[in-house]
Amino acid sequence: MMIKEDSITSARDYVTFISNKNGIDVKCIPRVAIISYSRNITEHLSRKYANGHVNIGLRMDSILNLCSSNGGKNRFCILNGSVGSPIAAIHTEELIALGVRNILAVGPAGSPVKSPQDGVSLNCSSIFNVSRAYSLGGTTSHYFQRKKYFYPCKSTFNRILGVSEELEVDIKPGTTATTDAIYRETPSFIKKVINCGCNLIDMECAAIFAVAEYRAISSGAILYTTDRVTAENGWHIYIEEHLIQEREATVSKIVEKFVDEH
Repeated sequence: MMIKEDSITSARDYVTFISNKNGIDVKCIPRVAIISYSRNITEHLSRKYANGHVNIGLRMDSILNLCSSNGGKNRFCILNGSVGSPIAAIHTEELIALGVRNILAVGPAGSPVKSPQDGVSLNCSSIFNVSRAYSLGGTTSHYFQRKKYFYPCKSTFNRILGVSEELEVDIKPGTTATTDAIYRETPSFIKKVINCGCNLIDMECAAIFAVAEYRAISSGAILYTTDRVTAENGWHIYIEEHLIQEREATVSKIVEKFVDEH
């Protein structure tokens, strides 16, 4: 159930304050935003597309790169995301208050499996178009009571799928479990998320989807696996850096086509 009581604090008031303080022209903010949880993806897209930036942070810098593609016809922005649902919700609220109406989150995720023999090989490419997020944190409860599953915008999900097909990229639908505590993934926790149909674990998606639904804007997410957690109490971290770089490069290509065609 959506919580309809008005909040005393608001992202709109903050945006008005920070815009006046930092001299930001809100009209320059594009309606499409990428929240990147990968430094490599952020740097790659910024080098290719950025033509300016604004700082929307108060006590710490929070740089929003202003970008254009397709000969300047399409505009979007990139925010380097910070880990965790609370800050993901804050960023989403502030982007919406700035005028953003379509948010795409990209970044790494874990893969829960019952045993080391289950699931995909650590060496295979695993990139997911998130179709559902299971909230195991507290942030979403400030927007919806007793709601556990949150979804991307159908049109954004389908656009990601279409772009991936055009690029001939193997991207799978994924259900992610969004947790607040990455270092409390116990055997019973892993069994629980597997039983709920989750094949990913992240720390932001449910919060981003919840805020987007609450504020009636579009959202989507692309996640790629960087580690595997087994219910038998085993954690397998990818040590082959080139595998991570390959996944980041592939996700970057999807994002490039996504923004070129929006």
